Amino acid sequence: KALWNELLGVIELGEGVSEQQRISLRSSQYRMYAYPTNYSENIGTPEEPNIVYASPYQSTNERPVVVPGQLYTSNGFWDTYRTAWTAYALLTPGRASALLEGILQHYRETGWIGRWLTPAAANCMVGTSYDIIFADSLSRGVAFDTEAAWGASVRSAACPKQRCFGRENGHCAPLLGYTPGGVCWTLENATSDAAISRMAQALGKRDEAVYYANRALFYTNVFDRSLNFFVQKNADGHFIVDKETFDPMSWDYGYVETNAWGTAFSVTHDVRGMANLYGGRKAALDKLDALFAAPANHYRADGTYQHEMFEAQDIRLGQYQHSNQPSHHICYLYNYLGQPYKTQWLTRDVLDRLYVGSPIGQGVYGDEDNGEQSAWYVLSSLGFYPMNAGSDEYCITSPLHPDVTLHLPTGDVHIHAVDHSAQNVYIQRMEIDGQPYHRCFISHSALTAAREIVFYMGSEPSDFGTGIDAAPTSLTRGAQTPTPLCDQSTAASICSEQDVHALHDNSTTTELHVEKGPLTLTYTFDQPMELRILTIACGKDPATAPGTLRLEASCEEEGDAFVTLDARSDLSYEFPCMIKPYVPANTAPYYRYRLTLTRPDATPMELSEIELIG
Repeated sequence: KALWNELLGVIELGEGVSEQQRISLRSSQYRMYAYPTNYSENIGTPEEPNIVYASPYQSTNERPVVVPGQLYTSNGFWDTYRTAWTAYALLTPGRASALLEGILQHYRETGWIGRWLTPAAANCMVGTSYDIIFADSLSRGVAFDTEAAWGASVRSAACPKQRCFGRENGHCAPLLGYTPGGVCWTLENATSDAAISRMAQALGKRDEAVYYANRALFYTNVFDRSLNFFVQKNADGHFIVDKETFDPMSWDYGYVETNAWGTAFSVTHDVRGMANLYGGRKAALDKLDALFAAPANHYRADGTYQHEMFEAQDIRLGQYQHSNQPSHHICYLYNYLGQPYKTQWLTRDVLDRLYVGSPIGQGVYGDEDNGEQSAWYVLSSLGFYPMNAGSDEYCITSPLHPDVTLHLPTGDVHIHAVDHSAQNVYIQRMEIDGQPYHRCFISHSALTAAREIVFYMGSEPSDFGTGIDAAPTSLTRGAQTPTPLCDQSTAASICSEQDVHALHDNSTTTELHVEKGPLTLTYTFDQPMELRILTIACGKDPATAPGTLRLEASCEEEGDAFVTLDARSDLSYEFPCMIKPYVPANTAPYYRYRLTLTRPDATPMELSEIELIG
């Protein structure tokens, strides 16, 4: 009881909160903190603890191996990255630190982290979303083993899938720019890669920051402009449907637990870029309005149904599917598109209607996976939501309660809503510690440093949060349609003493064996090409990876007049078939590039892929 009171007491409700709202908030806090679960036990004493767990991965004579350490499990990261882990970081950062360390114990034992832990890794759901959790927690100042988190993230992002670990088609998706047969994989991977780029920037890894920021734009590769939706591609690069057969309300076409409407706004890390795909802010607004106005029809061509489809129909907000996780950010998109008042109305409507009914055993509408649905309620009711997961930002919305105090380690934050009522759902203006605040987003540091946040509410929409610099940040900043850089090596003639086809076949499962180096490759282009990123993937044995590289370039179509763009020694690869990026300082256009790879000890060298990205 004392432990639960300590956890629940971080949020203190003041006057003007109904009994139903108290029940909803406390129940949501309870479900949020019920996960992840502690899988370890103390076989020592309170004075001299000996924390161990029965490994879900190792056994001897059909008995689990006992491993020292703290392990946490029961988490589906595809769900919880959206809300729950940010809530831990905001409300109880010390506990968040311990939970992250317990999740990282899976990596320390196996070299991987599963997409869903139950208690071992399960080959379930889409995306390696723990990398988003690591970036999000790091941006909010939570302490954890960032070296282990980085290793777990890049292994899944840069290496082929193994058993239940890693990303689907991980041997080719980073090279093709999309996941064959998986539109949702492509979209989730782009969000993860944006988070990895942020983590790399925070850790001083410049090459990886640039490389993964480019991969974060791969979502554009599955946008079908003729349909105006994100659509699955086959391995040959063609979309699987056309205008004659496509229906965005259908749960066919390879979408995961949703339809085309449910993925139409999945790009949380680059809303500006996504809006530009639709034709700009006005066109994106029209598309978003159309989502909420569309009929609530959900079906499959074969006539089969699943519970998420029935629940989505009952919400009565068009094709908005709050009953399942992929839609949970959609109400907040209006903050990015210049109409934050619509976010305020929608979130208040969802809070009022979809988390009630506790006297008859209800209270959570749809999938409540490891506390994620409840964490949405907790954060949104406070007026702050982490839509751009992996960053330190919160979108601002209409607070549900008139008076709340957050008892945080950095000090108390009092949130007060003046003229609060069921009708006054629109923010007229906002103050932080007595100073006007005009943006419809706030950073984690600004929120936790504030002592008093005051919302002035009204019954009519206002221009709060609509200024030129008021919208939350996006990866794309201008009006241009985002276009990721891609491998240009296929456009070049390649000169080498060996057959290097294996290095340019868009697969890290094929290898080139070099018995004795160096290996020199010269790429000649018909037109000057700007090489922005060089990637080199090692073979199945990281110990046989190149030890040094020299990258040279020439602005002449013939001759030996080369200048050195990059030279590195002591290269290292941690995992099999791992893609590593190298960003040259000089990215001027050149006709020819010469790459020389060696192993200083003259031992055999193995490679699986090379890209000249520009």
